[in-house]
Amino acid sequence: CTFLCVAEPKCYSFNMAAYPDSKGLYLCELLATDKYRETKKFNSNATFHHYSPWVSQWQTYYISYSLKLDLNSLRR
Repeated sequence: CTFLCVAEPKCYSFNMAAYPDSKGLYLCELLATDKYRETKKFNSNATFHHYSPWVSQWQTYYISYSLKLDLNSLRR
């Protein structure tokens, strides 16, 4: 589901079923927005999990960058 979203330019986030269907597959819903852009439209529930791959990538970069800054300040 993550790869489908990242490969689709209009996809900002996706919902993935929390449980498999009768065939053992998980439903994947690609979304043209995310919970940070349209907070009021998103409601949590027990049947789907919401993911925002772009936010996750940015957070990973930011944390990595912050750690580099902290390490550089320690070396001085």
